[in-house]
Amino acid sequence: MTFTYDGDMSSIREVLRWTIQDVDTNNAIFTDEELDGLISTYGPDINTLAYHCFMAIAASASRIATMIRLSGGDVAVDRKQVAAECRAQAQVHFDKAKETVSATEIALEDKDITHVDLFTDPSISQEIDLTDLND
Repeated sequence: MTFTYDGDMSSIREVLRWTIQDVDTNNAIFTDEELDGLISTYGPDINTLAYHCFMAIAASASRIATMIRLSGGDVAVDRKQVAAECRAQAQVHFDKAKETVSATEIALEDKDITHVDLFTDPSISQEIDLTDLND
């Protein structure tokens, strides 16, 4: 398992790491392989990817708090607050991703695909290039 980040923003993974602030090489939240898997599954939209990352972080808040406690750290972690903050960040990115998807729906009027389908069916989002819609 590897972790790379140099801040050059030359790849989707770099931008995603910066967006979710997973930039500390000594305390990585996600491995390169995990992020590459998300990118492969959900496509290149940063907001969709950030949504999934923040939801994963929220889900693992108690695991993170347990790791700190087991390592003998004197840091008090409010697991509910960490999870709530991560979910709030996830909602921001979900809303932004929906805006992008709404533009895609207009372009796909003749197809029976909704923005919900794009989030729940990775095969659909892989078939549609969303990168040009942010311009």
